[in-house]
Amino acid sequence: MQKKGEKDAFISLIQQNKMNLYRVAKAMLHNENDVEDAIQITILKQYTKQAAYFVVLITDFLIKKACFLEPQ
Repeated sequence: MQKKGEKDAFISLIQQNKMNLYRVAKAMLHNENDVEDAIQITILKQYTKQAAYFVVLITDFLIKKACFLEPQ
């Protein structure tokens, strides 16, 4: 279970990016019902798996940055 602060942060990210999500889904699916379904499924799956993937995502980011900063 996620903490309230994590839930609020997730909601904030979704709100900040909702138009981008809509544009991508609409460009691919065209049908408004399909667009809504795709966005809802995406948000739900991301929310339920967020904690599990956080470590993977942050580690990937670190590796990319470390490679960029690695002394030659």
